[in-house]
Amino acid sequence: GGWWLQVKWTLMAHGQACEGQASPVEEQSPLEAAETLPALVLIELNNLLVLRSNHELPRIRVSGYDGSGARKPFYTNPGAADLLQSISSETMCRLAVTSRWPCQTCEPMMEYLREMTGLLPDQVLLFDATSMRKRDRDSKYGNRRPDLQYCLDQVCEECSLVRGHPVDRSKSILVASTSSCVREEQKDRTLLLHPLTANDLDDPHRQVEVAQALRQAGDAIKSALNGGVLPDRFVAGCPETCWSCPPWQRWGESN
Repeated sequence: GGWWLQVKWTLMAHGQACEGQASPVEEQSPLEAAETLPALVLIELNNLLVLRSNHELPRIRVSGYDGSGARKPFYTNPGAADLLQSISSETMCRLAVTSRWPCQTCEPMMEYLREMTGLLPDQVLLFDATSMRKRDRDSKYGNRRPDLQYCLDQVCEECSLVRGHPVDRSKSILVASTSSCVREEQKDRTLLLHPLTANDLDDPHRQVEVAQALRQAGDAIKSALNGGVLPDRFVAGCPETCWSCPPWQRWGESN
């Protein structure tokens, strides 16, 4: 009867209205969502710039001055720009720089790096001393232990929840200049890279070594992001800052 026609027309009209609508998108499982997140590559500023010399070095061009009241000069490591550009352009990672210094001190250095590489502020983030944690009391570093250590997991959480750039902490990598600044449980995700020092800036041989080390580090990072393993080239018993070591390292049993 009439009631059936009315119901039929109502159903037909509802069906036509739904034809143009997209089908519901299936929600991703937590595992699937994690697989789509980029890794964070966190590089210590010491590996990119020579920081806070007490005075300007003769014959060496100053790259800029830090943001502290003392306005101390800083100098560029050879290969630093190539490292940042290659990781940014050849991987899907979230790139960031970390330092023990306050944000105000670091910002002129970050502006210099961004200008040198052409990267925007959201393409290379800064995590300053406020993103570090108190030292791991169980770490066996003797009297060399710093008061603060880099914490990759904490920075990943801050990057995801505070900065609004979600990252996969399980795939993230830290590049540090000394093992004593890294928490024991995160050493397997850390690449130890000797920094250039102020005394090395006037040594062409050292500059060549550092540029080569940064290229090798970049290749190692890109390989690890693609499922490879970070290289293990730690020389047992050798001081962390000794240039007779291979220029890029990880931990060994004697460290």
